[in-house]
Amino acid sequence: MTSVFRVGVDSYSLGPLRLNPLALLDWAKAHGADGTHFTDIYLEPGQTLHDELLTQVGRRAAGLGLYVEWGGGQHIPFDTNTWQPKDLRPINEVAARQARLVGARVVRSCSGGLMRWSDQAPPTETLLRETARALRAQKAMLTELGIVLAIELHFEFTTFELLRLFDMCDAEPGGCLGICLDTMNLLTMLEDPLAGTERILPWVVATHAKDGALRLTDAGLESFTTEIGNGVVDFPR
Repeated sequence: MTSVFRVGVDSYSLGPLRLNPLALLDWAKAHGADGTHFTDIYLEPGQTLHDELLTQVGRRAAGLGLYVEWGGGQHIPFDTNTWQPKDLRPINEVAARQARLVGARVVRSCSGGLMRWSDQAPPTETLLRETARALRAQKAMLTELGIVLAIELHFEFTTFELLRLFDMCDAEPGGCLGICLDTMNLLTMLEDPLAGTERILPWVVATHAKDGALRLTDAGLESFTTEIGNGVVDFPR
């Protein structure tokens, strides 16, 4: 049996084109993509992300035969500038309801901070405990709306720690919590990309396919991205 991957484009990758959501869908279709992942939303002057526009996005995507993945979710219950507690439920509920309107089941969640590089950040154990507390309280809401909150493999937790997080949330693969697999971020977190992918694979519901490598500088290890095939991520495997 052969598995076929659907390959889409992330709005983040097309930022310089300044495409509004409908134009982004048209671009994706014209360039052979199977879908779109809305990390960033560019709106025309005077345009707002209202329910009517979101419904139009869903209809346009369905008409073009494109899948849609949404963004705007968060999972670290702190303001990463001040490290004061932050209520994530309103943020994630808005993102989940927007996702329903555009026909997406997956909402990407990104912490948006370099936690492991900051001396001001809480210890990882604190981040795990408080993240689990926040996510447990949102499981019923996400389940009711039929949404999977896809935690991006970013710069706060390794795959080992993410598995602990899901255990702390009493979550199972196929439920309301999952992973947005970023293959390059695995490397930045000093994990073997292949081993890390295999470890977290049952939880993966979305992917950022990126290649790159690490190099040693006077300041320490530096990560950098490359075109797929020119880095050290073993995509054929």
